[in-house]
Amino acid sequence: MWKPGRIVEMTIPKEISDPEGNSLRQALTYRFTIARDTVPFDVISSLPVQNDTISLSAHPSYVSGSLTFNDYVYVRDSVLTINPPATLSMTRFVVCEGRDSPVRSAWFSVRNLQPYTTYTITVPRTIRDYEGEMLACEHHIVFHTKP
Repeated sequence: MWKPGRIVEMTIPKEISDPEGNSLRQALTYRFTIARDTVPFDVISSLPVQNDTISLSAHPSYVSGSLTFNDYVYVRDSVLTINPPATLSMTRFVVCEGRDSPVRSAWFSVRNLQPYTTYTITVPRTIRDYEGEMLACEHHIVFHTKP
């Protein structure tokens, strides 16, 4: 319903009244158009952050991370990749942003990391927001591990 360019019409019926019983003389109708996107769809932050160092002893079984976008998005399983290979999977959380869905963040977990290794998570350009806009470019999040 809230997609850019869509026209929304809302009517307040005259039968609605306040606690004292006062009602409207006539129904009120408001009509407006949802503004178009003016900012290109992009990744605005990530965890781990670029060039972060993660202590594996603090996270013995897995490391959790997230990507935050500037628009609503759903990131499917197997879209993100990691090199050198490790087990990267999307996780699902219930998040309230004033409505149940969609959300601006995608959460993932990474297992089987090795110490003293530099990893690169690739966020492909093909990820789209809810209006269908693709990312302007592929993103690479580099992080390092220590024991």
